[in-house]
Amino acid sequence: MNKRRSTSNPKQPINRGTRDRRHGNQPMRVKIRGIAQLREAIPYLLGFSPEHSVVFVGLGPDDTVSITGRIDAPTTAAEAADVARAIRTALAHTSVGPIVMAHFGDLDPHADQLAEQIKMRPFALVIDMQLKNDGLMVADWSWADPLGKAEAVRASPPSIALANAIAGRQTFGTRAELIRQVDPLPSGQRVVIAAYLQELPGLELPMTKLFSALEDVIVRDRLAYDSEYGRRPMSAEEIAMWCHALERGVVRDAMLRLIVTGVEPILDAIWLNIMQVAPEDVVAPAAMLYATSMYLSGDGVLARSATDRALRSRPNYAFAATIASALDAGFPPKKFRSLMCEVMQLHDDSAQKLDGCDDEDVIGDCCL
Repeated sequence: MNKRRSTSNPKQPINRGTRDRRHGNQPMRVKIRGIAQLREAIPYLLGFSPEHSVVFVGLGPDDTVSITGRIDAPTTAAEAADVARAIRTALAHTSVGPIVMAHFGDLDPHADQLAEQIKMRPFALVIDMQLKNDGLMVADWSWADPLGKAEAVRASPPSIALANAIAGRQTFGTRAELIRQVDPLPSGQRVVIAAYLQELPGLELPMTKLFSALEDVIVRDRLAYDSEYGRRPMSAEEIAMWCHALERGVVRDAMLRLIVTGVEPILDAIWLNIMQVAPEDVVAPAAMLYATSMYLSGDGVLARSATDRALRSRPNYAFAATIASALDAGFPPKKFRSLMCEVMQLHDDSAQKLDGCDDEDVIGDCCL
């Protein structure tokens, strides 16, 4: 549920944060004691430091964080009511108990936090009353230190910062910095990749050779993932091969299965590499796969940004539109993963019943 950003429009985006940060398939558990520690954890839950924002943290039945979301701070009572309605929509598919609200002002530690709080507190009451009318309970509000000291960098980072570092999760200074991760980069490779893409269809490569070429990149990246040297970017030829292969439904489905089952964490770097340097007209499949991976790991901002990128590349891309709709509806990542598993199983059953059909057409048309 991450509609296009418009600071003047009360129907603005909610940026969903991470519900379960992953390292492999295992959720990471971090103990947070008190509202002050919860406030410190919010940038790590969202993936960036919020500014001029209202953040809501929904707690589950066992007092674990069930959902974290951000929306622009309201400037009128009407916008405050819209903020409450947006929060209610985001929580519609998630089992939550009490909600903790937090207000974040200017990121500048020397800014006049007190003036912002004075303006915001009446709107906080509107949000509280609206949520209460909807049957939701706000347990508490967290506010910045009026002197700005609470927003300053601590000498010792919170434990969630260490957990994110271990999981390879980067926390950005601002939302804009995070979103730029999926933007195209200036690159001389783009022309070379386009030239390779023009040649590849004429080669009529068999599916076995395509999969072999992709597997070579995955194996190399997997070894680099486990080593101290890190991953090297793909060559223009390798990126062209991936873009060409991802036009095949059977390849997209195979990659989607790896994402849904979480067995190949290194794939995210491949999709990101493609989005950053490939020609715009071929990035949609990689952007869709990256959006799916980010959605399932709880990175709602990146999921929405990658989905928007896929739709800019191909406005009628059905699967990207499906992800956008799920985000808009506040569909939890766990339920989305279960739905994807069910859909893939149904398509497997359908493919087995269709004698004589080309598997690539069946899987591609049905799923992606």
